[in-house]
Amino acid sequence: MAGIRSVFSDIFCMCTSVKKRFPDAFAVGIIFILTLVWGRFFISTQLMSGLDMEIAFIKVAAFVQSWQDGFFIGRWSLDMNYGYGYPLLHFYSPLFFYCAGLMAVLTGNIVLGMNLLILLSAFLSVMVMYFFVKRWWGREAALFAAVVYLFAPYHSWDIYNRGTCAEFMAFLFLPLLLLSIDKIFEKPGPGIFIGTAMASAGLILCHNLMAMLIFPLAIVYAACLMVIQGEKRVLKMFLAAGALLYGVFLSAYFWMPLFAEMKFVFLEDRATEGWANFHLHFMTLRQALFAAWEHYQQPALQRMGYFLPPDPRTFQLGVLGVVFSVVLAASVWHLSRRNIKLAAITLFWMIISAAFLFLMTPSSQFIWEAVAALQKVQFPWRFFLILTFIYSFFAAGVIYLIPEKQRWYGCCILSAVYLFCYYPYATPSRLVDQENPKDLKAWVYAHHPMDRMEYLPRKVKVIAPVPPGALVRLIRGDAVVLGEAPLKPAAAYSFIMQGQKPSLVLLNHYYFPGWTVLVDGQKVDIEADNPLGVIVFSVPSGKHDIHIYFGHTPVRWAGEILSVLGVLGLWGGWIVAGYRYRGGFYGMCQRA
Repeated sequence: MAGIRSVFSDIFCMCTSVKKRFPDAFAVGIIFILTLVWGRFFISTQLMSGLDMEIAFIKVAAFVQSWQDGFFIGRWSLDMNYGYGYPLLHFYSPLFFYCAGLMAVLTGNIVLGMNLLILLSAFLSVMVMYFFVKRWWGREAALFAAVVYLFAPYHSWDIYNRGTCAEFMAFLFLPLLLLSIDKIFEKPGPGIFIGTAMASAGLILCHNLMAMLIFPLAIVYAACLMVIQGEKRVLKMFLAAGALLYGVFLSAYFWMPLFAEMKFVFLEDRATEGWANFHLHFMTLRQALFAAWEHYQQPALQRMGYFLPPDPRTFQLGVLGVVFSVVLAASVWHLSRRNIKLAAITLFWMIISAAFLFLMTPSSQFIWEAVAALQKVQFPWRFFLILTFIYSFFAAGVIYLIPEKQRWYGCCILSAVYLFCYYPYATPSRLVDQENPKDLKAWVYAHHPMDRMEYLPRKVKVIAPVPPGALVRLIRGDAVVLGEAPLKPAAAYSFIMQGQKPSLVLLNHYYFPGWTVLVDGQKVDIEADNPLGVIVFSVPSGKHDIHIYFGHTPVRWAGEILSVLGVLGLWGGWIVAGYRYRGGFYGMCQRA
């Protein structure tokens, strides 16, 4: 026993020595190792269980195929739904699928690309959390906050059981955005402004629903910093708000078409009905803090036929998170005597935490019913993501309360206790052996998106249960295709038709704004008022050149132009600010 004790003592002393010489590098190394432990199941070609994970796999596969078809933004999948098509990433936040598609191409395996991206996202989110908390509580406290953030019940459950890949990336952009705002108030500069704007745009592109919750929080946080920082900080507040708005400007290519063209799909109708109805997902305070999954069997869900399997690993803040918060709350007065700014920011997060917990309970139903935008969030328990961040911040405060010379020991002991309690959450209920498609186009052709078809074009009244017999079909008249007729879905079709009388022709592809039909170079009307909602157009008698393609609409052009101008503006601003940094606006902020 003495020998074992000696080995552990030597290891501990060695870690302490490295920590003193390279404090941040040591912390990042620990975070990297713990991330590999937390995400050990993601270092494989097996897919985590969960409907959302399977949906994500299909979307990544379809997105990679859309690249091959020439749709680099992924607005439309030509092959999905038996070749009828689907607005793949036109309405759904695309950032995860951009990155996962790239990783899939680099690794040659879609599941491996997705898994490695999830692992990388987890590592970056925890690392950013460390640097955010370090600014307030110090290194040892920040390392403990990183451990809590990584192994928090909801953080693990969100990806291991729900499989919400896009929403999971918000765990990265929440601390990144707040860290950027912190840096603006500390030492504003063109680089910080650009970083904040990019974090703002990244949040919108990673998950637009979480952005609806986090953006107001970021603005309130900036206002809190303005008060804490003292006098003459209004310019920095405007700079922070300007950076957030500039991020909205950068992401215009996504959200402008989303809002303008959602009327053409079933999104407004289906996004808040059935399982997505917020009325079904309120939790009592006890459930939110300590719930077991079987306690979250709301009677309303059961009446609708949603019976969820019992699982002790559920979304909750957990006993330890509550204990850390209570300890810190009880020490606010003592904290205020040591550091008034820390006491103020702690009170700020406690007020925010109480507000978000209230919004998760049935008592807040009147607020949800009064605020239409809030209903789009669908699940009140989505506030868990932000609460996980807040309670990790509180956990760091507990380490700060320990005398400085004992903080490293306190961090190690409490980290061990937390891992012992919540390590089991980082385990999937099951793994799926998802084969990597050999013929990607054929695989996507045979699959539906598996969502609730909320992005299905409104013109579609009947979903075809089988593949169409032919891509081009004659409804009326005697026109025929001369030469080879189109056989597979494509971004553009060109063929020649000839007939002795006017004909009505059907293309077995869903109509959606952007599809254009040219007959002899002249645009003709598309008749999509048919049960299948497919493209139908008229061809006069005689011989004619037919050209059909999917392109832009005015609002898509406008959004993409604004995004390009935003990128050019950042680049130009960086150059100009480099010459005028000391005497310009940023200099005024620093001197304020």
